[in-house]
Amino acid sequence: MKKQLLFELTQSLLRKMSFRITAFTVLTLLTVQSSFAQKWTVLGSGSGSISSGATLYTSIAVVNNGAVYTPYVAFTEATIGKVKKRLSDGTWSDVSTGLPGTAVTYTRLFSNSLGELFITYIDGSSTPVNRLAIKKLDFNDSTWKSINNDDANTLYVSTNSANPNTNSNFTSANRCSIVFDSSNTPYIAYVESNNPYLKKFDGTTWVNVGTQPISADVAISPDLALDSNGYPWVSYTKLATTGATTGSISLFGYNGSVWTDYSPSTPITSTRFTCISFKDTNTLYLGYANTSSSTRATIVACNKSLPAGTGWGLATAIGTNSASYISMIKDNSGNLYCAFRDAFTATPTKISPRVMFLGTSQSVWTELKDPSVTYGIEEQTLWPSIAIGNASYPYVAYSTNTTPTLATARVFDPLIKSSAVTAITSTTATAGGEVLSGATSVGTVTERGIVYGLTFNPTTADTKIVDGATTTGMYTSPITGLTDAVTYHVRAYLFLVTELFLKS
Repeated sequence: MKKQLLFELTQSLLRKMSFRITAFTVLTLLTVQSSFAQKWTVLGSGSGSISSGATLYTSIAVVNNGAVYTPYVAFTEATIGKVKKRLSDGTWSDVSTGLPGTAVTYTRLFSNSLGELFITYIDGSSTPVNRLAIKKLDFNDSTWKSINNDDANTLYVSTNSANPNTNSNFTSANRCSIVFDSSNTPYIAYVESNNPYLKKFDGTTWVNVGTQPISADVAISPDLALDSNGYPWVSYTKLATTGATTGSISLFGYNGSVWTDYSPSTPITSTRFTCISFKDTNTLYLGYANTSSSTRATIVACNKSLPAGTGWGLATAIGTNSASYISMIKDNSGNLYCAFRDAFTATPTKISPRVMFLGTSQSVWTELKDPSVTYGIEEQTLWPSIAIGNASYPYVAYSTNTTPTLATARVFDPLIKSSAVTAITSTTATAGGEVLSGATSVGTVTERGIVYGLTFNPTTADTKIVDGATTTGMYTSPITGLTDAVTYHVRAYLFLVTELFLKS
């Protein structure tokens, strides 16, 4: 029997009633470290579930209809583009009608706030070859169609090849990125004839955003984000030549009329697989693989309010070794998620998808891992992808590194979460949590309660209050003996006993 201690923690929500009231920091849902207060629930895996043959270019998107969230997974089997939809009974249904039957690579899914679903891919059967194509799913007949069905020319975003002829080290680099503005207008960043481009769909056709190409750089791995004013920012890896094995970070911002180069004045070199997201109004976070440091997944911030080229901070490694397939997303609460494939030193080497989380008020990335494996979410994988849409928790998809490679989809499933602190006085308060139903699928609840203290991440070594019940559901615990005007941190905890061996 193994006893597993789980904590629930995340970004701080400071609750201060007055200068006479105790200040409480409630650490709520997602910043989970090695305590594993969560799992990644498998939604589909294995032959015949999502895929049957060898899969590549796995991508996931989440579409919601009210409170129902439906994951879609795109991939290729023998260069045939396919999309599967998860049904309410847990099975997966094919929705591939309208996709090419051959020569498809680099499939990616994107959804907007209206629940519309788009797929992009490199079309190896186009003329010229390898143009970037985009289609939209018609939910009425479950068929993929041109984004403007009255104009077949809107099928293609690029005029020429959007699959750069670069070194094989960039095989896993994304070929495009899409974001949607507040009106759900799609913007798409991509590389054409080795240069970075950005277009948007004006309701009828694809139009350039400012002067195109954005620069004359040899580019790979484009990504895209919109600032608080709705203006696009494009990042990519800049290469010296098409045969280069690494490059440097490039960042360009658009102000409605011209593009400005915000790339660091002291170049950040030895990079691959650039991705980007806004953390707040002025701060962009860029992720990349740092080949000068074991090719670890790395994050660097840029303050766009400072003069172009000057707002860059220090880089922080969040990975271990040989990172690839790096991407970054942001949820509706402003939390960031960075997904990538990482390599761990073991025998044999473990190649695992990982998801790192950064809360809105946090500066330290923490991992959302699965307790059933030592490393990441699952060991030995390819082509990880992450999406969240309007959902509360992220979804991931990837291909297993097996024979054949098969598509797998999972959703993040927390086991416990903290409740808001209430009834605050100068010396007392009430805290609590909720043990979620998924906890019983991992083990037997033997103890639940809260811990609190003066440090940001209190543990059972700090003050512990045992609730007494051993069931799932909500619970509260009174706290007494507090000191006025002192900031306390509190989080829920859970003990599970399981026959499984779970690292803790």
